[in-house]
Amino acid sequence: MPVIDWAQRPIYLITDGSASRSSEFDSPTCLHDTLLELIQHAPTRLGAIQLREQIGDDPMSDTDLCWLVRELREVALSNEIPILVNRRIDLATQLGVGVHLQVPTANIGMAIEAGVPFIGYSAHSLNEANAAFDSGASFVTLSPIFMPQSKKHYRGEIFGLEKLKEACGVLGPGRPVIGLGGVSVTNISTLLSTGVSGFGCINAVFSAPDKALAITELLRGWDQS
Repeated sequence: MPVIDWAQRPIYLITDGSASRSSEFDSPTCLHDTLLELIQHAPTRLGAIQLREQIGDDPMSDTDLCWLVRELREVALSNEIPILVNRRIDLATQLGVGVHLQVPTANIGMAIEAGVPFIGYSAHSLNEANAAFDSGASFVTLSPIFMPQSKKHYRGEIFGLEKLKEACGVLGPGRPVIGLGGVSVTNISTLLSTGVSGFGCINAVFSAPDKALAITELLRGWDQS
């Protein structure tokens, strides 16, 4: 299975129906154009892109999602940036891209059998992250590290920096952990000391007036920490 060089490419860019369905993104074409701009802006710093557009009350259709992947795939892969779709092993197989999964971890085995090249997994505990890696995940996200900006009414437990540091220490090298949830320019400098391989961002980029500038500022905070 290919390996993402998170040391050089720490950004896991995640689109989200709730973030990318504003009036600014009134069609898959608009989202495509924005993602293309961001790839061109930081071609050597993006680790992977997850298209999480089939969630919520207004999910993107299979037709539109397939179009979006096909239009982005060539330029993304030419810059060594894997594209992942959310949960849909069937579409990942059909399109030749990665998939980001959640419970149960048995889904990871299904993705491996289907020949999916990159497999991300959403974990919310050390035990779950361990199980995901043991099942063959390429990397995991641990979340939420901070209060999620994309979930305004979130009432669950915050994973936090201390538990993140503990998890990274136990998992060790070769098991990439991406810190996700509420990451912003004001707190990103606290992440690197935990041992994470990279950071996930949704609203910190997609809700920003200047999305390319938002990525630049996030990277500045990461690189200076």
